[in-house]
Amino acid sequence: MKKELDIKSIEDLLNDEFLGNFDIKIICSKNQKYNDIPNNDKLSIVLKFLDNIFTRFKNNITPKKGNSFIAIKFEKLFGEPKIKTIREEDLDESIPKNNDWYVLDSFAGTSEEKYLINFIKETIGNLEVKYNEIYLLRNEEVYKIYDFDKGRGFQPDFILFLKDKNKPDLQYQIFIEPKGNEYLGEDNTFKTGKEGWKETFLEQISTKYGNNEILKAENKKYTLIGLPFYNKDHNAAFEAKYQEILK
Repeated sequence: MKKELDIKSIEDLLNDEFLGNFDIKIICSKNQKYNDIPNNDKLSIVLKFLDNIFTRFKNNITPKKGNSFIAIKFEKLFGEPKIKTIREEDLDESIPKNNDWYVLDSFAGTSEEKYLINFIKETIGNLEVKYNEIYLLRNEEVYKIYDFDKGRGFQPDFILFLKDKNKPDLQYQIFIEPKGNEYLGEDNTFKTGKEGWKETFLEQISTKYGNNEILKAENKKYTLIGLPFYNKDHNAAFEAKYQEILK
């Protein structure tokens, strides 16, 4: 708190700029006065008030900020076995069996994630016109990126790897996150929903690394692209950006 709010003592925290200028309204029964309220109840009221204040502070304090992406060898992140508990009804062995571009040897995910894989399957022919290597990796809670604004951790569900036929030294890494309708905001878009910051972050990745700044590692160059959230029923923004990749 001292670091984030630039204060030196409890007295600073209690000044008018922070906690010193709050009114707490207490509604009593008709014949009850403030002095009649038991001290334990008064303490409970204050603690609930401070809990609320603490929550607001947490939402506004940004102890970390995201910086630039760095190149890390694939095996360093994905080389170790990952143990994860799954529900049997979510398991679909047909996906790795029927799609050689799907990297893992098993799949367990939501219906929205299955719709995404089917979408890529239907458009894989268009991708093959421009790219000679195509791989879709399911990120099983291994790979985490941090947004530029507040350093919040985000594990995109999928990463699509593409290698350009005409530019052998250029590869694309595309972050894809399927989302269900429960993440839509009041205006029926994901950007105003409860995880809208993630879609904003994906957009910022495309802006920073899609054209202007190419990530270089050894003798290869990487273009990073973040697509809007994928949703089977609300898919216009995703498809528009996906069409740019096809072109």
